[in-house]
Amino acid sequence: MGTSGLICPICQGEILEGQAAKCCEGCGVWHHLECWEKNQGCSTDACRAHQDVQPSAEPAGEWEPQAPVSEPVTDSSARPPEEPGGKKKKKTWLLILAVLLAVILVIAGAAAFLIGRANRRQNEQEARQRQENAQYAVACYRNDAKAFCMTSIMLGSGMEDIGNEVKKFWGAYIINQTSYKGHSFYSAQSAVSASRIEQSENIEKAKKAAPMMKSMYEALQNLPDENDEELQDIKDAVKELYAAYEDMYDCVMDVSGSYISFGSRFSSADSTLARKYRALNSLLD
Repeated sequence: MGTSGLICPICQGEILEGQAAKCCEGCGVWHHLECWEKNQGCSTDACRAHQDVQPSAEPAGEWEPQAPVSEPVTDSSARPPEEPGGKKKKKTWLLILAVLLAVILVIAGAAAFLIGRANRRQNEQEARQRQENAQYAVACYRNDAKAFCMTSIMLGSGMEDIGNEVKKFWGAYIINQTSYKGHSFYSAQSAVSASRIEQSENIEKAKKAAPMMKSMYEALQNLPDENDEELQDIKDAVKELYAAYEDMYDCVMDVSGSYISFGSRFSSADSTLARKYRALNSLLD
């Protein structure tokens, strides 16, 4: 018979049609199958002690088709249980990775430190090299200026001899002498020419040295350090000495004017050359 409308004595709930149910063989009272199993048998005191704990395959009464009892369905996507020791292995690998990362960081830090130190040393060496090069360039410039200074005074001494001979021969002519140092002359011009024959060696030296002096002067116009005030003072002194040298050279190599005007020009050029020489030499000492 059907179970519709029957009440389960355990939960007091209606036993619905098709719902899994159990009929007591002793007293014929229907129970929900779940309630029967939880109660471990019939709920009627009179027959409970006589019931089997486990439900029979079929009820003793009229057989009714029963709805299949569905088993709990597990999620097929659920993660399978971890094997024993899985968590421990995972922790071990994480520890190994952490140690490797720490080692890599230490090595990277040490490499960065060594590279940085090497770069600093290289920069320091390059800075020292630049400083040494700059000091060497300054020393070379000062040496070149010293050579220019000494050359100018040596050439100046020879040009001074040329000018003095011009004055002596010219002066001899003025006091009506017709010869001097074995040279005969009959005019002021011939007296000057005789003096140039007497000083031909110094004149030849002065002519040959002129291009060299110009080259030395032009080289000294390029300073190794334009911001060095001391070098700038030397450069200016070189320029003034070269101008004095040129005036002296023009005076004795191209004699012109009267005896008095020549003497005045020569005396001025000679004293200026000596003064400019001393000025440059004092900067180089």
